[in-house]
Amino acid sequence: MKRCIFLSLMALLLLTGCGNKKLVCEKNDTSMKELKINEKVEINIKNDKVTYLKIYNYIETLGVYKDYKEELKESTINKYTGIDDKNIKIKSNIDKDNINIEIKLDVKNMNEETKKNISIINVNDSYKNIKNNLTNKGYKCK
Repeated sequence: MKRCIFLSLMALLLLTGCGNKKLVCEKNDTSMKELKINEKVEINIKNDKVTYLKIYNYIETLGVYKDYKEELKESTINKYTGIDDKNIKIKSNIDKDNINIEIKLDVKNMNEETKKNISIINVNDSYKNIKNNLTNKGYKCK
């Protein structure tokens, strides 16, 4: 019986990853009639430290905004361009009415100065504070 309990506890520890958490938050901005923005943030946290961050932006352009897709894309990725090309990877594409942007940040390998330039969250904050801050900014977190 003791062995069964011990094995169950060990399996639970292995499955939970000893302090690994993932926070997924989304925000849909439809306040403008001709511009709809869906942003999704995935944050990997280990021992209450952010290790990896993915930001997905899906922007639907209608009406007058159709002519400004390139500018909208550039204004979104410029926040992350040139500060750490080794640990920040950006993919983007523009199709008929949509802009798709994926930004991957390998936070665990960044220096402290680069971490300060990440505007969406404070990567040195705790899981609880990050979740609260994103919620206060209008994100829905799971």
